[in-house]
Amino acid sequence: MTNQEKKIRKYIKENPDVRFDLHLKEKLKDKEFKKLYEQERMKTEIAIEIYRLRKRKKMTQAQLAKDIKMPQANIARIEQGQHLPTLNTLAKIFDALGQTVNIKFGQKSICLR
Repeated sequence: MTNQEKKIRKYIKENPDVRFDLHLKEKLKDKEFKKLYEQERMKTEIAIEIYRLRKRKKMTQAQLAKDIKMPQANIARIEQGQHLPTLNTLAKIFDALGQTVNIKFGQKSICLR
């Protein structure tokens, strides 16, 4: 458990009446907190999607890693939300899972294959 997780658990124990949604809304007003929160949210969403697609294809982490010529430990770190992969790595992973990566910039979209 990280120090941040310990601080959060301690805060929750000490403040059981605080509603998380209201607390988060207030914390997101802080630009630095919001930046870090969005980075973690993005890593988590990517991790969940990769895990879900890999399981649907009935692939192991080792099989996926072999397909994209990457150590299995790297796939594990990505799926655990410990590492945010580059766009190139994302494209390789999603290609191996039979998917594409679409990135939207305002009205413009690009597809990574």
